[in-house]
Amino acid sequence: MSIKFLPPRIAKALDMTLFKKVTIIEAGAGYGKTTLLSQWIEERKIPCLWYPSDHFPDLPWTNVDPTNPNRLTNKFGSNPFLLVLDNWHTASGNRDMPKIFDDLALNSPPYVHIILCTRVTPLLLGLARLEAEDAIFRIDESVLTFKPEEISSFIARASGVILSLEQIEWLERETEGWPLALHLAGRTIAKAQRWNPEEVKKVWLEKIFPYFQAEVLEGLPAVIQEFLLTLAVPSEISLEIFSPLLGLDKYLKNLKWVTQNHTFLFRIADTWRYHPLFQAFLRSKIEQNIPFFQDLSLRIGNLYLNLSRPIDSIPYLVRATAYSEAGWVLEELISALPREQWLETLERLLSLFPGEADKHLPKMLLSFGEGLAESGRGNDAFSWLRRASLGFGQLGDDLGITRSLCAMGTVYATMGLIEEAEAIYNQAKREVPSDEKNRAVVLDYLTRYEQLVTCARKKSIVPKLHLQCFGSFELSRGKEPLTYSKWRHKALQVLKYLAVQPVHKAAKEQLLDLFWPNESPARASNSYYVTLHSLRQGLAAGLTETVNYLKVERGAVSLAPSC
Repeated sequence: MSIKFLPPRIAKALDMTLFKKVTIIEAGAGYGKTTLLSQWIEERKIPCLWYPSDHFPDLPWTNVDPTNPNRLTNKFGSNPFLLVLDNWHTASGNRDMPKIFDDLALNSPPYVHIILCTRVTPLLLGLARLEAEDAIFRIDESVLTFKPEEISSFIARASGVILSLEQIEWLERETEGWPLALHLAGRTIAKAQRWNPEEVKKVWLEKIFPYFQAEVLEGLPAVIQEFLLTLAVPSEISLEIFSPLLGLDKYLKNLKWVTQNHTFLFRIADTWRYHPLFQAFLRSKIEQNIPFFQDLSLRIGNLYLNLSRPIDSIPYLVRATAYSEAGWVLEELISALPREQWLETLERLLSLFPGEADKHLPKMLLSFGEGLAESGRGNDAFSWLRRASLGFGQLGDDLGITRSLCAMGTVYATMGLIEEAEAIYNQAKREVPSDEKNRAVVLDYLTRYEQLVTCARKKSIVPKLHLQCFGSFELSRGKEPLTYSKWRHKALQVLKYLAVQPVHKAAKEQLLDLFWPNESPARASNSYYVTLHSLRQGLAAGLTETVNYLKVERGAVSLAPSC
């Protein structure tokens, strides 16, 4: 990383090396171990010998011959002196290195401080004695990752661009303070001289994924590579999942190896998680091997089922097969779930497969919409029934289309919206299938639904409101125009706002912020209720029966369904 930037917090941590015999800086690739250490040495102007590999010269404290008179010669004076052994992990194949290190640590003068920079946790006999003497200081990823204020300073220095708090939070979330990713982000922002997160992501994809391949994955044993790929598929890495999936001994053994080699896997309480960029890289590798990906997804899905976690199993069972063939799996699983879990399940599937779910889940969407309608949640049912109708349309399923239309019409009729119900009824009649079996099903729907429309028409005594918001504003109740010139100005504004909202509903806080932004909370709330009272009276003015066109509940206001 060519941009010079040493956060004071990290510099302070490195200062501790002068109070310990050995400092071990151990972290994965790209954490800036070498860069940050060299900047600190330059700033502090500390005498140093730096060896970047396992080819060390014959130092006066490393001569294995105890009779050598020059063995303890003070060749560097008595001031603090650093001996940096960089890339220690590359020396693992040299059998003499542990002995050389032990000799250095135990026999070098007290003013000599040894620093190991490594990607692998060193396992050396001499460390046990030094640990007992409190002579070792360790720096790992938790110290080397940049904090939000450091990210802000680094990007400003690298690019000259000052980022907003929201942009800094985005970088922290995406990089988790990993210095290499921030360095690439800084260069990208500097080149464009503006903030462009999509361009930053593009550069990460082009630069970091090959970096992970060359610097991390390729040098690992095949069994560890497969282990890392396996861990990347589930949304959680825990003993509960991987003990039955891989076997307890294999899981714990490989997990220990992976953590000692700092492969971007971090412990959080009783679970583990990858760095988000490394997990994205691994998943991109997995998805190139479709048989491996589908087999593993199927095993994980079945495992969640065995753990009585059917909702968690569904995304993996979907991925385990070509999505167009997975509809029956989903319908069987979702149908077996309690109704109260359907919403969470369907929303999760829609988020996972936004472009495909309507097409392959229309039966479940229809069933869920019908269930909401039966429980009196007509407004909520509409969106699901519309999606079902669109899905059946993509499949060319006339019966499904008609069933969806009938269900929507039934909701309208139940709510007393006669005009909408009749319009859908007329459309449904045109969509009656020709084959006898499906025709009988649809005709049964239509008969039931005609009865609802008839009953609703008899019960409907409330004149309906009609609002025209485009062009000149017009307001009528039934066939009679309503005079609103003497209304409170805010009452008319609230009515217009509700008219254009989804399901004609808005939250109280939303209206307070929009119409009374400069008033105190108490005064704004009072104005809110006065306005609603005025609006309610204006809409019902002149009627002989009590009619409430406004519905206020749970911190929200809406036009009543009869509107």
